[in-house]
Amino acid sequence: MVAVNDTIEDKKPETGEAKALPAQGADKSSNSHHRKRRTVGNIIFDFIVYPLVTFGAIFVASVWGTREGRYGKGWANEQYNNLAEVIEKSPLLKNIPASAEKTRNAKGHAMVLVSFLVGTLLTVPAKLFEDSREKISQFIDRVLGTEPTDPSQYAKEPDQGWRSVIGGRVATFATVLVIDKLIGGKIIDASAKTANFFTKQNIDLKALEDVTAGSKWQTGFVAAFEGIYTALCTTLLYGFSRSFAKIINKKEEDQERRTLAKAVTEAVTNKAKRKVDYLPEEPENKTLEEQNKRFVTNTSKPAMRFNTQPPSNYTDKASSQPREMEIAV
Repeated sequence: MVAVNDTIEDKKPETGEAKALPAQGADKSSNSHHRKRRTVGNIIFDFIVYPLVTFGAIFVASVWGTREGRYGKGWANEQYNNLAEVIEKSPLLKNIPASAEKTRNAKGHAMVLVSFLVGTLLTVPAKLFEDSREKISQFIDRVLGTEPTDPSQYAKEPDQGWRSVIGGRVATFATVLVIDKLIGGKIIDASAKTANFFTKQNIDLKALEDVTAGSKWQTGFVAAFEGIYTALCTTLLYGFSRSFAKIINKKEEDQERRTLAKAVTEAVTNKAKRKVDYLPEEPENKTLEEQNKRFVTNTSKPAMRFNTQPPSNYTDKASSQPREMEIAV
């Protein structure tokens, strides 16, 4: 038996001014355009962090590290030659017979790996800059007088975390490996021609004459090579990391919405349950008097008492005397 203490009332609509529904046409398109618009500060921030700081730092470090590895002396040169030897014996160049061309290709792949390792270390400053993107962008807009009317534009930028940065770097590496496999030789040749043009020399890279070409040619060759790959890697890192950040942010927002919806549902369900008091079912062997008393236990309404005599054909094993009943009115 169930006693309901409270009743659920139908909620009446609140009085007041009706809220205007947004237009489905022009307003939606304008809001979409507003969401896609970026502030001047964010655009300048990207230019400073990626083409200038990230590219510049990785380029300088890669030129130094790659030149020391390929043409230097000591530990760096030994490790570079060991890496090139491993690549030369790997399945990557299995279709090329042992020759000067195979050695040249192996050293070219080694240059790509060394450059990528140096560049990976310098992604840390890019991540630290991304952590302060909003503050730096706001400062730039404040100085230039280009502050947006909607400050939430800053928060709409993808929130770069370590997962998006590392994921972007891994995706960049995979893409560069494919590019190196397809046109790596042409990039090497173009770098050698660039060094020949600026140093007024005619070094044949296929004959491995670069080893004795002199420091100017060697530096020019490595700089041309690193300029191409560093620009490629910086662009890919920017694109991949932002894309991964958008995906990660969306998943986190969806998870927050699901968690919030679940919490609201549970709260509403628990509130509805508290409106009803569930009483245990009466055992079949309860006497009529005990059942009547149980019926009025959880009610605050006044009771009307009267005596009643059981029907003549009713036999109560507990008592044959008239019983007192209480019925809530």
